[in-house]
Amino acid sequence: MTEAIKLLFVFVVMVVLLMRRANLGAVMAGASCLLGLLFQLDLLAWQGVIVTTLTSVTNLNLLVALALIMVMEEILRREGILQRMVGALRGLVDNPRVVLATLPALVGLLPSSGGAIFSAPMIAEVSSGSGATAEQKSFINYWYRHIWELVSPIYPAVLLIIQVFEKPLDSVLLLLLPTPVIAVLVGWPTAFRGLVFHPFHSDDPQLRRHLRDLAAGLAPIAIVLLLVLVLKLAAAAALTMVVAGLLFLHRYSPAKWLPLMREALSVPVLVSVAAVLFFKEMLLATKAVAVLAPLLTAAHIPVVGLFIVLPFLVGLLTGAPQAFVGTAAPILIGLVGVSAVSPAMVAMVVVSGYGGVMLSPAHLCLVLTVSYFKADPGKVYRMAVVPELLLVGITLGYLLIL
Repeated sequence: MTEAIKLLFVFVVMVVLLMRRANLGAVMAGASCLLGLLFQLDLLAWQGVIVTTLTSVTNLNLLVALALIMVMEEILRREGILQRMVGALRGLVDNPRVVLATLPALVGLLPSSGGAIFSAPMIAEVSSGSGATAEQKSFINYWYRHIWELVSPIYPAVLLIIQVFEKPLDSVLLLLLPTPVIAVLVGWPTAFRGLVFHPFHSDDPQLRRHLRDLAAGLAPIAIVLLLVLVLKLAAAAALTMVVAGLLFLHRYSPAKWLPLMREALSVPVLVSVAAVLFFKEMLLATKAVAVLAPLLTAAHIPVVGLFIVLPFLVGLLTGAPQAFVGTAAPILIGLVGVSAVSPAMVAMVVVSGYGGVMLSPAHLCLVLTVSYFKADPGKVYRMAVVPELLLVGITLGYLLIL
């Protein structure tokens, strides 16, 4: 078995298992071990990979940041802050279309798995009487819930992929800042074509309370963005400051911290991320991807094309953001080296990978949304194709110019 066939075999096994909804952590850990066995790493090399995975400062930084994101999300949920944000929005905005787009977007500020199910009842209520079909409601909920994923530093896959490519967080996120605006615009015609609304007429005069409730929900995330993008703090440091502030503000005594952590922390998610990092270290230790370089060179496939096509295909097949990070990114690194990858190229991987994820029938949010509204999944899927390809195409267009 040649080295290239060994690597291809591992890659195919990973993708097939992920398509069958196998546990991501188990798949990545198993693929890492399979890789080490096929490439006959000695015991000392195995130890080196494990130690690097568990003790690398950058890896630990990432895991701490993800744990803090979970804690922040749990505090906001416990304190009813997100629910009050929704009430405030309806009291402040008269345009039902804006409210419909904003409700899932607000929920999408937090990286909850399957979070679209939280905003679905709100969409059903606000769209009542508009003539919206089940498929349109599903599309609105699905599309606008994900407008932040390309640019938010509290989304695990964004953090992970920038970490894997070893680039400054702000250098990549600044390139992706236009994507939420592009997403809103390209999705608008599909979402609201043919719908008839009457403006809201709120009799609630408490403007100050609405603004306070809205600010209370947006402030933690805005502060994280400010600390990361402007002050250039590490994500873990920024999140530590924000979580500490939330604990103090909501009077969580030390006695309440343990129950909060127990409820907030998802061990399977953290293990999955650690497994992705393990695979990256194993792939680098085996030098497995080095064998692909001459093959791809002979096939005359441009490097930029690989940075677009490979993440998109993995995302499309698996519907899992961490999957395109864990499989495509290390291979791309092995082909060109970390130093040769620019922030724009990393941004291309993010855009292409998430484009595949958004168009994947296996995407959990799509499944949950369609199930809630009892919509035709094929119609909803077709509604998403053109806006997503426009979003990916426009973003890649300006990234290629940079």
